[in-house]
Amino acid sequence: MKTASPLKIWLPSYYFIYYAGLASLSPFLALYYESRGLNGSQIGLLTAISPLVGLVAAPLWSGLADATRRHKAIFVFATVGVVTSALAIGLATSMVWLIPAIMSYAFLGAPIMPLVDSSTMVLLEGRKDRYGRVRMWGTLGWAVMAPVTSWLVQYGGLQWSFYAYAGLVAIALLVAIPIPLGQAHVSVPFRSGVRKLFKNRRWMFFLLVVFLMGLASPSISTYLYLYMKHIGATSLIGVALTVSTISEVPMYFFADKLLRRFKARGLFIMALCVYILRLLLYTFIASPGLILGLQLLHGFTSPAIWAAGISYVGETAPKGLETTSQGIFTGVLNGLGSAAGAYIGGVVFQVYGVVAMFQMFAGILFVALLLFVFVEKRIPANVEQCEAQTAM
Repeated sequence: MKTASPLKIWLPSYYFIYYAGLASLSPFLALYYESRGLNGSQIGLLTAISPLVGLVAAPLWSGLADATRRHKAIFVFATVGVVTSALAIGLATSMVWLIPAIMSYAFLGAPIMPLVDSSTMVLLEGRKDRYGRVRMWGTLGWAVMAPVTSWLVQYGGLQWSFYAYAGLVAIALLVAIPIPLGQAHVSVPFRSGVRKLFKNRRWMFFLLVVFLMGLASPSISTYLYLYMKHIGATSLIGVALTVSTISEVPMYFFADKLLRRFKARGLFIMALCVYILRLLLYTFIASPGLILGLQLLHGFTSPAIWAAGISYVGETAPKGLETTSQGIFTGVLNGLGSAAGAYIGGVVFQVYGVVAMFQMFAGILFVALLLFVFVEKRIPANVEQCEAQTAM
């Protein structure tokens, strides 16, 4: 009964408001960089900074939270810091000031969602496959706020995206006060638990595939909207965001059923197939209307990967290391993979064009699909299985 209130009221409210804040800023950062006179390579570099810092920061903060059991204090400190850093980005006028502001924003923002996601999984206890029902509220928050911010930016300027983000994340912090963060029972010492996690060969292979998935994410989350601007569809960016976000709702709502039916592995395979198809279809169209239609496939790509990943991590993480494991997953997917993809995508976008960029990322995802389908099951999950397999 104690978990009913956070799961029914505070956590859905937090996801709704926090992701509404993200919708106010994330899609408009590349446009902001371009408005400062930066070229494709420079935009790629700045876009890569945030996930690259997150690669180190997410596991670092999450590990610190699990080791010290100071989850709530770290959460509050990080949230206040990320709001301040976002406002600093909005005041920066050159690369010299943008780089440290973005690094601060990425470093302080890295632990926020791993802390909330891991706590959500703990509160769900035996119903972890229902994570999508809670996460769905974040999608709704994004869907509501994306067109609002698009309108604000169009008529008031890009600075409004920073003001909206700061206000909404500050409200989300207040909503998070009643949420019990980091309540997992510690059944293994922190250091030995981490060693056990990284000796799990299937877990490490999973991170490799997650890295390849992360490479492709900036192709849509960043460069699709620059492409829309270049073909004269700036006014439709908010609509495109709304369409893609609405497509997430059925995915998260039915994620528990999909996970029970296909398991995390099956959901990953489905997401990779749809992702490849989506990227290839972008190479054949240049019509804003058709782009909006393809946004409907979004729910079966990144959200499916996220739901499957959260479920996989929740099932395999040692007790007491839930936040650390979520931080590592987030760091590889949205950190290392996204950083590399952002920079590579920016260079390819500038030199070879958007079609070549989409084709390249489709090829990378095809490699990930082959690895996951034909290799993953052959890898032993832990040291004991490795030894048994060697003995045979």
